[in-house]
Amino acid sequence: MHTSRSILGIALLCGLLAAPASADSKTWSELSKAFQAAADKVEQAVVRVTVDREPETPDANPYNNRPEGSVSGVLVDASGLVLTSEYNVSGTLNGIEIELADGRIFAAHLVAVDLNLDIALLQVEAEGVRFPYVQVDAGVASQVGRFAVAVGRTSFTGYSLTCGIVSATKRMRGQADQLDALVTFGNAGGAVVDLHGRLLGVVSLVRGGAEQGQNSGVGFFAPSALIVPSLELLKQGTDIERRGGGFLGVRPDQAATDLDGATIAEVIEGTAAEAAGMQDGDKIIAVDDKAIPDFFILVGVLQAMNPGDALKLTVVRGDQTLVLEVVLGERPSETETPDEPDQPDEPDQPDEPDQPDQPDSPDNPDED
Repeated sequence: MHTSRSILGIALLCGLLAAPASADSKTWSELSKAFQAAADKVEQAVVRVTVDREPETPDANPYNNRPEGSVSGVLVDASGLVLTSEYNVSGTLNGIEIELADGRIFAAHLVAVDLNLDIALLQVEAEGVRFPYVQVDAGVASQVGRFAVAVGRTSFTGYSLTCGIVSATKRMRGQADQLDALVTFGNAGGAVVDLHGRLLGVVSLVRGGAEQGQNSGVGFFAPSALIVPSLELLKQGTDIERRGGGFLGVRPDQAATDLDGATIAEVIEGTAAEAAGMQDGDKIIAVDDKAIPDFFILVGVLQAMNPGDALKLTVVRGDQTLVLEVVLGERPSETETPDEPDQPDEPDQPDEPDQPDQPDSPDNPDED
């Protein structure tokens, strides 16, 4: 399973072997072993998930249709609880099968879903079986710049492994971390681990209908710190609905580094923000009496409010500090892929000729 070709492929995929002929072979060997060791610690808990669902209405663009084939999941409890992507088990289900690393196959059923994190909890239907699993620890957090490994399983021949670095955190309304590595429909729902083999999260937000396309080299995962509190509700069979909240209508300045407000790059036309007189470049420093240190806190505050709620925004505009009265609007209707990310802040992302860039959309998750 671990051949010299796979070792070279891992290093190339991570962008680490620009000139193999001049590279220190010992360094690359040690790095490859580190990736493999991290994956080996969790691969027994990474399972193949085969879903039997009613046929879906095909999209006119075949690229937008859900591919056939198995996906991945992660055992998180010895009793057979499996985390996977919600999209992996969406639709009208006829049955689910879980295949372990040792080839054993069990039926499973859907327990509950979290639409915010794009995760689902499955229960393997087997009594008296103790399953290998990986612990979900809220204290294991992503750190930007650290290596991470995505582990999936779509066949009994072995696990799949892609690697990169954690390139951003608190993306997608704060519900996902960003991984600079290849994610696909196959490893969606699989494990993302650090080089110690600790679970950083579960691969998420891989879904059909993405104008930008999957396999772009940048992926997302639901972080363990957010999975832990969600998991307690999911175990009870409680679905966690998408938090819509009131809609202000602004996009963040991704380049802003200040921690004393939410700097706005764009006010979306026809929204509550425009009606209140907000302008591009404004910095929101307070909502009513609550200080706003960054855009993620702003998102959290707005998600707790409803359309029609009135609030006061304290805004810094140049040398002025203004108080604007806003009545929140309705969030734009969600498409079949409401959380499909764009990456406006990834200029180095390689072009994919068969995967056109996603156009700007009011459904962009990096706005509120």
